[in-house]
Amino acid sequence: MSTEQYNVDFHIESLSKEVILNFLRKNAQDHYTDLNQLIDLDKYSRKLSEKALHFTAYNHETLIALCSCYFNDYNSKIGYISGISISKNYRRMDIGSQLIKKVSTYGKSINFKQLQVKPDCNNTVLLNFFMKNGFSIYSKIENRYLLNKNLSV
Repeated sequence: MSTEQYNVDFHIESLSKEVILNFLRKNAQDHYTDLNQLIDLDKYSRKLSEKALHFTAYNHETLIALCSCYFNDYNSKIGYISGISISKNYRRMDIGSQLIKKVSTYGKSINFKQLQVKPDCNNTVLLNFFMKNGFSIYSKIENRYLLNKNLSV
């Protein structure tokens, strides 16, 4: 299946806490571990709304994918992907890879040198996704890998 079949539009935007919270709640149980068991979605959504930049995909007016990133460390010039979530019906359509490309392009455009993300060590699907999209394992911190992607290539 291709994204053209679904008329997918990509954006870089700020989102309200309510939009983020509604999207995460709707998709919480479709993650490797239910997000409701991992984090306080209300606090997390507030933090993302206030501090992150959101790379989004929409099918018509419906938010179908969200990649929230921090590009606020201007000293190290390292961007951080807080999370990526794609609605279950839109997975395996290359939307996640397209979002990562847009995040990488944006990071390069503001002269950031690297992207980092910390997936759970046991989540092989997510780990393989990031590796396929140019990330490599930098280190292991407790039950998470620290993955890096060089943006200056």
